[in-house]
Amino acid sequence: MLKDKLYPMSRLYHALHLRYWLLLGTWLAVIFVFSAQPTWTSSRPWMHVTLIRKSAHALEFALLTALVWKVLKYVEEHSLGLEKVARYRVWIAFLFPFLYAISDELHQYFVPHRKGKVTDVAIDAVGVLFAWMLLWLWERRQSLTPQKAYVRTQDRRGCQKSSRYGR
Repeated sequence: MLKDKLYPMSRLYHALHLRYWLLLGTWLAVIFVFSAQPTWTSSRPWMHVTLIRKSAHALEFALLTALVWKVLKYVEEHSLGLEKVARYRVWIAFLFPFLYAISDELHQYFVPHRKGKVTDVAIDAVGVLFAWMLLWLWERRQSLTPQKAYVRTQDRRGCQKSSRYGR
């Protein structure tokens, strides 16, 4: 494992993975800043604008879910003293972005010319759920897929041979 190879430089190793935390914090700030902007108008047809805006809502929270998932997976893999958090990683990766979506709409409620809407929370939740399901299915598939390892075994004559999965 890379961690064992970099043991003398364990601070460097963890600093390299600090980027996940920085990406998460940056994305949370981006969502907050966009929520503080007044509503913009467009000359495009109403349906196009609505489709673009609602898709952006779902996409921004799908990305937030993926970032939370990655940060918590890193915490789980490296035992950073947050074992209880890591144990509930799958559920936290769903709940945190959902609660942030609610707080985002509450924030918009207090911004002039903006309205906090329950429908936007629902659209954000769809993005969260979509990303969460994809990540959960991907991780489950990865854990069920056998590793392609060559195993040295002996055949009936006592000769050494290499084969996949020890067959």
